[in-house]
Amino acid sequence: IGRINTDIMYNNVKKWSWKNSNSDDIYVDVETRKNGISFRNNLVRLAEALIEEGKNDKAEEILDLSIEKMPIKRYGHYGMVLGYVENYYKLGKKEKAQNVARTLIEIFTDRVDYYGTLDKYGITQNYDDIETTLIMYNNVVATADEHDEAFADELKKGYIDAVKSFEGALE
Repeated sequence: IGRINTDIMYNNVKKWSWKNSNSDDIYVDVETRKNGISFRNNLVRLAEALIEEGKNDKAEEILDLSIEKMPIKRYGHYGMVLGYVENYYKLGKKEKAQNVARTLIEIFTDRVDYYGTLDKYGITQNYDDIETTLIMYNNVVATADEHDEAFADELKKGYIDAVKSFEGALE
């Protein structure tokens, strides 16, 4: 994807005008959410590069800024947020990693609960979404397992329940 000059990019990001991007009073339309993919991707890449350079305070600031200005639940594209959990753990920010993980798990659990209400036809029609949701859920659990065993054990129970909710659904 290309090299990042962390100093230049950090300074440019700090100049961005976010206006009311995180306001509950505005509707975040499809195009804005799609544009959020690029923002999230670039911000997580910047944070990772800053971590590699040992600029942990700036990396944390970028991750925090991204979550504050583009709330996870409002901007969607949760696959782009998976790296935030890992990066917060790398920074030693266990509580922030857990908060992001909990937000993602709540979203994934809601999706699994919805999919669990579908009949065989509905599950077949949504199979790709179900699979993607379970893969992302598993990713969060696996990341927590690498850094935070007790928390991961808590998450594993929910994951197993989510997978079990589909037992017999296609019979």
